[in-house]
Amino acid sequence: MFADKELGIYRNVLFGIVRNDMSSEEFKEDLEGLEVEPLCVISITDKIRDDVYDALKLFEGNGIKLKILSGDSAKAIQEVTNIIGWKIKDSDMITGNDLDNISDEQFKKIVMDNVIFARLKPEHKLRIIKTLKKDKIYTAMIGDGVNDLPAIKEADMGIAMEEGSSITKEVADIVLLKNKFSLLPSIFDEGNKIVNTVKSVGKLFITKISFVIYITLLSLSFSGFSADTPQSISLINVFGIALPAFIITVKKYRYFPDC
Repeated sequence: MFADKELGIYRNVLFGIVRNDMSSEEFKEDLEGLEVEPLCVISITDKIRDDVYDALKLFEGNGIKLKILSGDSAKAIQEVTNIIGWKIKDSDMITGNDLDNISDEQFKKIVMDNVIFARLKPEHKLRIIKTLKKDKIYTAMIGDGVNDLPAIKEADMGIAMEEGSSITKEVADIVLLKNKFSLLPSIFDEGNKIVNTVKSVGKLFITKISFVIYITLLSLSFSGFSADTPQSISLINVFGIALPAFIITVKKYRYFPDC
């Protein structure tokens, strides 16, 4: 395994001719006695996506902490993070073997302190997500394989890749089309718009209730005025909902025409 500054980590596969007259079971017991005449080495790598930088910038700008849960080796993950400018120390990495036979209290501390979790099994990923949720931390899990399925299903928000397994896409809340991380900022902005819209609608109804209380008090103070007539209700709807909604809409599209 070796690294390239542009492409990332190469995984090397050696093809050769076995010269030993040994069975496969004997190979498992005595690998040092294996004699192979090498024919060629094939190096495989994945190109780092350009849109990953936009996603990392989005998370960093909004105070979202990232943790990598992977079945790959810790060194391979560390090399990739170094290439994209995300420096991870050796002290911030841990493997699945180290997580076994650890008490819940120690496990919680390890999950909070470490960034890279390597050589994980599906049950490791699930336990990490449960630990974060138990500490009242809102979690989102991004994955594409069956190994990520339990963690994606358990997370508050599950995000799957379009080219991932079909069952993973079924349980996920969001599927990234064409595996584009660049969609995450758009999803984040759309979520903010929805939250802001709900808040605005809530404020309008609070305003309407305030009008109802105020007009009801007026009806008690002045004889001949009733707050439950059609005219009064129409007046409340105009000044309590319609007019404020119109003002908010005009103000929003005046200063934010692209929203």
